[in-house]
Amino acid sequence: IKSLRRSYNISSLMLKEAIKILKQESTSVENIQLWEDEVDRLYLLLRKQLGFAMKSSLKLKQLNLTTTDCMNYLLLIKIIENITDNTYYIAKDSIELAGKIDKKLLEKIDEVSNMLLVKYEKSVKSMLTKDLELANEILDKKKRIFLKINNINTGQYDLSKDNQVRADSLLLNLFNMRLNINDISEMAIDHILQ
Repeated sequence: IKSLRRSYNISSLMLKEAIKILKQESTSVENIQLWEDEVDRLYLLLRKQLGFAMKSSLKLKQLNLTTTDCMNYLLLIKIIENITDNTYYIAKDSIELAGKIDKKLLEKIDEVSNMLLVKYEKSVKSMLTKDLELANEILDKKKRIFLKINNINTGQYDLSKDNQVRADSLLLNLFNMRLNINDISEMAIDHILQ
């Protein structure tokens, strides 16, 4: 579970840093690749550990886990790894777009990113603490972020063709994050109700 939390913390930090880069509040891009590699490493480590635990009833007992718990944690770490990949690409786009996008577009991207960070935190928390109410709350609000992202039209801003493509790519990765976060909430509900 510590490695799961660490992976989540790193991927959240990556999104925060990517948005700081986009807003020109930071120029620290070196850590982004290191963090992405760290989450990949933790994913492989957890996959190996959980796979081993599922083959040993003694190990399951020592860890106070069931086979179902292990399977759910395997899915969770894969989703976190996917979200980390999304944040990596958001960071790459942010590096290219920093200082080149309209303030209003930047504010909308910042707002969506902050909404996703809150939702991400709550979805992981609902899964790890088996909080059904929290998981349902997240799913109840899923349409709000969907509409926010869909209502951002990069074509209405004064962007070069290349920067419009990058901004659209960034928004697509935010949209994919939203889908992955919803998957965590849905998985938490299934895990709790099993």
